[in-house]
Amino acid sequence: MDEDLGMQLKDFRGFGKFHFTSPTEHDPQVELFITCDGKNVDIYNVFHEWEPIRRIPISSEGSILTNPRRIIEGLGGKYFSWLDKNNITYICDLETGKIAYTMDSGATIYFSKDGSLMLCNERGDTTIRWTESGTMLATRTVEDSSLSQVFSAFTESGNRILVPVVKPDDRFGRGRQGMILDTTTLRPVERVSYSTRFHEQQPQTTGSRGQYLYSAHGSKLDLIRFQDITVAPYPQQRYECDDRCKYKMTDLQESEIIKETSNQKATVSIPNTELTVTVGFEEVSLSRYAIVVSISNNQGDSREVLQIPPLCIGASCARYQVHVDEANLQLIADCQLVIMVWNLPTTFYGSATLQSALWVQQFTYKEKNSERELGETLWSSASLRSCHYGRMHAWLQYNTLHLGGDDPISTYAFGFFNALFILIHMFATGKEPLRQAILQYTGLYINRTVKHEGHSETILTTICSSVRQENYALIYTFLKALFDSRHVRWVPKPGLSHKMNPISLLLHASKTLPRAINLAQIVINHCIRIAKSENDWDFALPVLDSLHRLLKLQELPPDLVLSTFRGLAFIPEEERSHIINHAIIPRPFRLRRLFGNHNAKPIYAYKDPVLQIDDSPSFKEHDPLNENFTKDLFVASFDMLWRAPPKKPDARSPVERIRDRGPPKRPFWLHTLFSLILAKCNVWPDNRIQFYDLPLEALDNPAITALIEYKWNTIGHVYWVVRFFWQCIFYVLVIAAVLMQVYDSAQSYWLNGVFIAITALTSVFLLLELQQFLQNPRRYLTSPYNLVDLVAFALPLAGSICQIFNIADHDDKGNIATLSFSVLFIFLHILFELRVHKNVCHFVAIIIRIIGQIRVFFSIFASGIMAFTIAIVHLLYACPVDVCPEKTITFPKAFHRAVSTTYFFMGGVWDSVSDDLESGFWTFHVMMVLYFFFTTILLLNVLIALMNDAFRDGDEQWLLVWRESRLRCIEIAEAVTYSIPGFREAYNYFPDRIYYFGTRKEQKEYSTKYSYEDGEDLIGGKSIHSAQRNSMFGPPPLDVATSYPDSMSIRRSYDELTQHQEGQQHKDHKAGMEELKKELKHEREQSQSHLKGLQDRLWEQKLELQSQFKEQQRTLQEQLREQQQGFEKQMTDMKEMLAAVLTAKS
Repeated sequence: MDEDLGMQLKDFRGFGKFHFTSPTEHDPQVELFITCDGKNVDIYNVFHEWEPIRRIPISSEGSILTNPRRIIEGLGGKYFSWLDKNNITYICDLETGKIAYTMDSGATIYFSKDGSLMLCNERGDTTIRWTESGTMLATRTVEDSSLSQVFSAFTESGNRILVPVVKPDDRFGRGRQGMILDTTTLRPVERVSYSTRFHEQQPQTTGSRGQYLYSAHGSKLDLIRFQDITVAPYPQQRYECDDRCKYKMTDLQESEIIKETSNQKATVSIPNTELTVTVGFEEVSLSRYAIVVSISNNQGDSREVLQIPPLCIGASCARYQVHVDEANLQLIADCQLVIMVWNLPTTFYGSATLQSALWVQQFTYKEKNSERELGETLWSSASLRSCHYGRMHAWLQYNTLHLGGDDPISTYAFGFFNALFILIHMFATGKEPLRQAILQYTGLYINRTVKHEGHSETILTTICSSVRQENYALIYTFLKALFDSRHVRWVPKPGLSHKMNPISLLLHASKTLPRAINLAQIVINHCIRIAKSENDWDFALPVLDSLHRLLKLQELPPDLVLSTFRGLAFIPEEERSHIINHAIIPRPFRLRRLFGNHNAKPIYAYKDPVLQIDDSPSFKEHDPLNENFTKDLFVASFDMLWRAPPKKPDARSPVERIRDRGPPKRPFWLHTLFSLILAKCNVWPDNRIQFYDLPLEALDNPAITALIEYKWNTIGHVYWVVRFFWQCIFYVLVIAAVLMQVYDSAQSYWLNGVFIAITALTSVFLLLELQQFLQNPRRYLTSPYNLVDLVAFALPLAGSICQIFNIADHDDKGNIATLSFSVLFIFLHILFELRVHKNVCHFVAIIIRIIGQIRVFFSIFASGIMAFTIAIVHLLYACPVDVCPEKTITFPKAFHRAVSTTYFFMGGVWDSVSDDLESGFWTFHVMMVLYFFFTTILLLNVLIALMNDAFRDGDEQWLLVWRESRLRCIEIAEAVTYSIPGFREAYNYFPDRIYYFGTRKEQKEYSTKYSYEDGEDLIGGKSIHSAQRNSMFGPPPLDVATSYPDSMSIRRSYDELTQHQEGQQHKDHKAGMEELKKELKHEREQSQSHLKGLQDRLWEQKLELQSQFKEQQRTLQEQLREQQQGFEKQMTDMKEMLAAVLTAKS
């Protein structure tokens, strides 16, 4: 130790500790000494010479609430935590010196030995989280508990946690007690008794089992093994099974085993209750029996608790036999393939729970290629035996299984994973109680990772890697119910590999079984739904890790890709306040900054900023004005745009990784430019980064929009400016050469140099185009912009080479047309290059859309012009005989001139046929009428209509085209950064994720626009409170101080609580049904009364109408009678007058 360091430690006031960042590392060369004085955490290398290697500032003067001693004692792996005065908890990485995770809840943190897990006490809830991501594994509200007394409460394997209880209980040990909880679920397993606060001690000898705890009380020190500290009330003595039990077993008697062919039933009385559980068999079909468990009380009420259906695989059916363990209230069901242990209910409304299901055959489930082959295999049966402690064991030919253990996945991984497939079979044919029990059993271990058959395995990887055509329907039904169940909460492990990602496994299986895509969609929807409901982006990481495989599948429905990307939009960020106060806002370069104020504006001064988190420890004061920015904060990852190369494992020692070498130096700009040129000289593309070929519709995504904006503001616009600068030089050279040939052709020396420069630049540009083609040939050939690039570079190259030869040969008749047409494409190229700007891209997108929309029309139009040209030439020049006199016709006979003349007819140029029109050649007039109708009236109006539709489409999609244009430039710039040494390390432009803002209105509009599967729940990202999480994902809060004297009372208390809840739910449901029946009855009576009233009114109206009709009919009859009488009177008068006239005439 040098003198300066010795003086520094001499004046040090704080706490220190020798520490290894890895619990398996005991090499003194990598041992560290870590100190904390309340302001800084200092790390020293203690091998040979003491050397300070890193200082991590954690606070300014008096700005933290955590005791320095607590910081040092809480070290876990490479992590430590502290609480600042704003009640924000920081988790820091020792190796990088950066913040790994923050929590606004002011949580107290305790790390596991390897630092991968952390136990948090936040807002009254005890939670377990992955340290790297902060993702919550489980949560539980434990009454009368205080984590302030916990010191390194994890066991060595990390599978158990000790939580002390403040409330003393003299029945247990020395008065202080705690709970032993399962790590992944936080469910209580056992109890512990201790005198004062406890510490842990890792085993130092090979073969030591478990972990040692020592507890200090007064001048005494107790050293006890973790497995031995589980206690019960003093009158009860407990023993744990060990290896000696294998040699002290007795077979069960025949009377203790019930077989399905017998009519026997077993009854068990629940202690301290008047309940009786009955177990027997029921024949559900011909020679197929189901195990039936029912419960009854002394009042004659009974209910079926469980029914285990017959297990039939292929042509074989398993023969059941059961044993009821009255001492432990357990049902042991031997199904030949598996042995299941069920905990019987202790209350009338309680449910039977599955404690373990173990495979008992020597072969594995996957070894059989089909269920038929499995059914034809000889199934061996296990022998049930009892040890001298009274616990049940299954004796096999190759092993002895201890039945009823608390952790079957770790103890018997082989039996656990193979039995899982049998449970899936039973799930498909079982009733609802059995289904719920299987889901609850699966949910207990769904987050556990164990070694199985030489590699890591989980429940999901086992299921997803075993999908076949014949079991697809079973697995689909099970997975669908699994992810919809309240008992199941799958939490992806940080750094999930391809072999551990269920989505990747299912996508791989879809290559041979396309229907596996449906299974992948179930998992994808679950990940997105949970990510939004819990405001945790890390739940979506399995989806992001599988995007490159998702996009590669050719037979994949396009809707699945689009729905996946749209589901990744608007995923909320939980730690909003901390991110806003520690944010970096990247801004693009502006010329006005050279002459104006360089200070960055605060967040609330921006409209819709894109944020990047500053993960270095800092002491920024909270800005209350930031609270004026009330929009919701969302997160997005660059894994949505491309797949970055995997990070290489760091082979350096922990000391070298931690050693602080200061901020990396930024490379000199000439060095950056030289590296960029070298990278561009390589024809073959750099495949270290894989860019996704996203459909244009996917860019209408706020998350992707924010990602593009961030990259454009940091590296995209810089790359575009550099590239456009060289292109401008090229544009100037071409235009200068053209103008010099027109106005100053005598300067051939200068022209020759200009053409050589144009040739060099176009060669470089064409080389870059070749790189883009090799990167993605299909995308390159389908883009109209690349076609314009090729023509804009190829024509000047050909024209320049031609002009160089013309100047060398003094050929004044050389071809200059190529260079003339180059000017047209250069101006078009300038327009297309400026499409990265919004205003220009609006018009470019419309032009491209119109050209693409009327391509077929151009073919039809050209065919029509060609047909009329041939018809007119034949009409004017055709000779019906061998020799015809010479015709004086002005219409050109040469075919190419005839085509152009026919085309220009549309412009009103009729000079070539004016004489023919004035002549009496009537057939030519008919031809011109048809031409005018076809081109001017019909085709031009069709063209206008098509252009209107194309304009409308282009006007709607120009924003997507603009984002795509920027994205293409960003992809090239991102790939280049990997070729510039030290660039990515020196510049903070490459975060894994960024943050953006959005309103509820925008979320609702986005959800409505695309009608996502689960609507606002997925797009809106509603948060779930901890109490809701308990009700959804785990059992309700439990009183650990009074409810768990032993394992049986644990179940009894839980069943009583379940009975109370179910009974209350039943009462509420029954009361609700009665109320609903009353309401329906009242509504039915009202409806009947109303209907009767309507019928009465209708009948009255009918009678009234009938009377009115009769009255009108009577009136009409009287009127007709009167008219008839009048007519008859007139006829009589006329007859009399006629008779009088005739008489007078005679």
